[in-house]
Amino acid sequence: MKLQLLSLALITTAGMTAATISSPDSKLVVTTDLSGGKPVYSVSYDGKPIIMESPLGFDTNIGDFTKGLTLVGEKTGVVNKSFEQGKIKKSHIDYNANQLIAEYKNAKGQKMSIEWLVSDNDIAFRYLIPAEGDTQPDYREGSHRLPLSRLHHYVPDPAERRHDRLEAYQTLIRGTL
Repeated sequence: MKLQLLSLALITTAGMTAATISSPDSKLVVTTDLSGGKPVYSVSYDGKPIIMESPLGFDTNIGDFTKGLTLVGEKTGVVNKSFEQGKIKKSHIDYNANQLIAEYKNAKGQKMSIEWLVSDNDIAFRYLIPAEGDTQPDYREGSHRLPLSRLHHYVPDPAERRHDRLEAYQTLIRGTL
């Protein structure tokens, strides 16, 4: 029985393609995954989707990291920084974030990593590749697919915008007469 459970755990771990990281308050969650060998990510806040599954990856003169990838491993960590910023209201900044480095390799065995930093208020990511001479990016994937239920927060109704512009124009005319 113990041998069967161990085998099941090894199979489950070997087949995993997703890596997840959350903010220190656990409300903001980023999931990076492979969809048909293509790197993708999604973001949720308090269990509600903010960014739907969206593409990641890039193509360079040394290799294509947009498709045919496998997840090799992942590393997690914590980032805590304090610094002073001049010329703003709150000059002392405490930055606390969780870190995830998801390591991938392409069909040719070339490695690439995506580093994520997720704090309570923001998300940042960057691509990391081992130095192999002069690397020139040819193409970079990366977009943000917003859920339809969230679009009203980002895209105002055109009729409302026309009405607001008309009111502003009428106010401007009244002010000059």
